[in-house]
Formats: sequence, C-alpha cells, structure tokens
Amino acid sequence: MKKILIYLIPLFLLLGGCEKYLDVNKNTDSPAQVEGYLYLAGITQQYQGIYWDIRAVGPMTQMMGTTSYTTFANHFYTLGSDAGGEIWRVVYWLQGMNLENMINQSIAAEEWTLAGIGLAMKAFSWDMLTKVHGEVPMKDAYVAGLLTHNYDYQDEVYEQVRAWAYEAIEMLEKPDNTAYGTKISANDYIYSGDKAKWIKFAYAVIVRNLASLTNKNDFNSAYAQELITAAGKSFQSPADDATLRIAGGSQSAPYGEYNNFWGTARANLSYSYFQHEYAVQVFTGTVPEYDEATGNKIPVAGGNPYYPHKVAEKQIVADTLLDVPGHFDPRAAVKLS
Repeated sequence: MKKILIYLIPLFLLLGGCEKYLDVNKNTDSPAQVEGYLYLAGITQQYQGIYWDIRAVGPMTQMMGTTSYTTFANHFYTLGSDAGGEIWRVVYWLQGMNLENMINQSIAAEEWTLAGIGLAMKAFSWDMLTKVHGEVPMKDAYVAGLLTHNYDYQDEVYEQVRAWAYEAIEMLEKPDNTAYGTKISANDYIYSGDKAKWIKFAYAVIVRNLASLTNKNDFNSAYAQELITAAGKSFQSPADDATLRIAGGSQSAPYGEYNNFWGTARANLSYSYFQHEYAVQVFTGTVPEYDEATGNKIPVAGGNPYYPHKVAEKQIVADTLLDVPGHFDPRAAVKLS
C-alpha cells in the first residue's frame, strides 16, 4: 500500500499576515494582558475554597474527627493527592500572578484604590498561607524564569504581611482621580468598592497577624501596642465583616459542589466529619490533666459526674473569668468581629 503524504501549510504563511512566526499567538479575542479591574472578580472568588483545608487541619489539631481525611489525623498526608493544599493553591496559582498583575498595573496607572484592595487581599492570603504551612517561598515566588525556589522563614513572612497591609492602607487613603464607574463596585464581591471598609479590613489583617503572637515572651513589649492600635481602626460591628458573596443554589443546585462545604445543602458533615472531644474540652475549659506515667486522664473521685477527671491548671477558652489564676481570655487581647 502506498502512503499518501499531505503537507499542510499554515494559512498565515500563505497570506503573509504576520511579520513574525510567534505573532500567531496574539489573539485579539483573548489578549495576554487585561485591564487591572478585570482581575478583581476572579481573585476575590477564589476565597470560596479556603475553608476546604479544615478537612485536614481539623483532624490534625484534634478539633474534628473524620472518616475521610484520616491520614492527617495521624499527622501524615495522603499519597498521590493534593488534599490539604487548597490554601497553597489559592495563593500561588488561583490568585497568584493575577493578583500580582492587578497590583502592579494599578500602581503604574496610579489607580490607588484598586492597588490598595489588591494589597489588602495579598496580605490576608499570605497571612493565612504561612499560618497553615509555616515556612513558604516568598521572595522567590514570582521571579520570572526561576525553576527552584528557596523557602523563607515564617517570621519574615509575618513581617511582610504587615508591610503589605500598611501599604494597602496607604494606597487606599491616597486621593484617587481615576473614574472607575462600576469597574470596582461591580467586580468587588466583598465590599463593592467601599474604601473605608477595605481600610478596616487591612487593619484586621494586622490584628489577626499579631494576635497569633500573644504567647511570645516579648509580646507585651514588641507587639501589643501595635495590635491595640490596629484593632481600634479595624472592624467595629458585624456590618464591617468581610463576606464573600457567591451564589450557591441550596438543595436545588445542579451540583452539590456549588454549595458551602459546611452548609446544610451538602452531606459532608453528616457522615465524614464531626466535632472532636478535644475541641469540646477547649471550648468548655475542661482540657484534662494526664498522668505522666500512664498517659491516662487523672480521675477525680466524687467530682463532677459529667466530667470526672482532673482539669489542667491552664485553659485557653473564651468563657473563662480573668480572675482565675493561670487562665487567659482571648477577648481581653482584642475584640474583633
């Protein structure tokens, strides 16, 4: 049998419509660069998935029991799976260069409001990232052409998070002469372009960042005043809360994945996840003291019939009175809605 060879000559070569070969990749209907505000909607909506990692973090910290993510309950990971990697994916990929482009393009165009919103979200995302993953690639994250990335220590990331938040506030407080029209309000699914609330949000990021350092020996001298100052400029009522609006569909949604993972329209919580006993102990101030020799809870004869064990001297719960020695009420540090 004879082979028939057919040679296909690209049309653009026949017509001579491109000066360079790679011009074929320049699609006017799908441009490689877009205006900064067009990034905004996609960036904000990526936050819908950040709570998925609680499936791994909850069992690992003994806040939740599970019949699904049992590897994390045993302080291991699932082989051949990206389970527990959603926050990482959000920061480096789903927001990633889109967020970088939005910030950089907005600064270059002196669109300070849009740049400030981008920096506030960047600070929030990276604060969340380092709290879950510890050391992460930060300085090398978006270096063009770099194929290997060094990790940065968490204390450096913490400082940079606050720097981004303060820069966001500076940008948002600048006079902005840009005529946005509905470009921001129609694409901002959190605050609809409300600058005042975004400023409070940026201060909230600083508060969240510093509040996690309260157990450090130098907290009072190094961080406390900054936290208190930021808290005074942050959320003052539930009306300031950052809420991402994404349509679901409830029980009538064509796909269950459209709905909140923890909501009533998903079956996840009914069989795969449940509150761990340790979480109840933390919330109620009943974390037990364990016998060092046996590792068992220390029983108390004639004690509370609902909890007949010796309670650890120090508890970290939100309903503990401050006059109880060794106890700490987080509300005394900051009240943040």
